[in-house]
Amino acid sequence: MVKIHLISTMPIGLIRLLSTVMSYIPIATANKTYPTLTLVRSYEYQGLIFERFESLMLVIWIMQMFTSFSIMHYAASLGCSTMFNKKPNSLLFVTLPLIFIVSMVPKTLMETVKLGEMLGVASIILFGGFPPILLLVSVIRKKGMRRK
Repeated sequence: MVKIHLISTMPIGLIRLLSTVMSYIPIATANKTYPTLTLVRSYEYQGLIFERFESLMLVIWIMQMFTSFSIMHYAASLGCSTMFNKKPNSLLFVTLPLIFIVSMVPKTLMETVKLGEMLGVASIILFGGFPPILLLVSVIRKKGMRRK
């Protein structure tokens, strides 16, 4: 189910990224809070029934965020359930308040960006640093078991 979601949203995100970066220079894209929304607002099509295209884009973006959140929330509860030997359904309700509390910590947009950067660094350390250490520990333990 996760693979289908990633495959279906990856081309849309790539097209959105490329169109935004190719419309603005990279420095202007980095200085805007929501560069894709600014790009959509800059286009005008006269004579069409539907004139505000940014509202359509925001609806699609909200649906994409909701589906991504749902999948990630289920994956987090499934991971915690295997770690603590509990049922995944019970941990769905335990992880939800934790996610809510973490989401209420940043008060401004800049704090939200800083939290995102800290989570990015933490994920690099967590998923890039710990697996080699765990692999080294497992190799050492297997060599110790062979000697006995």
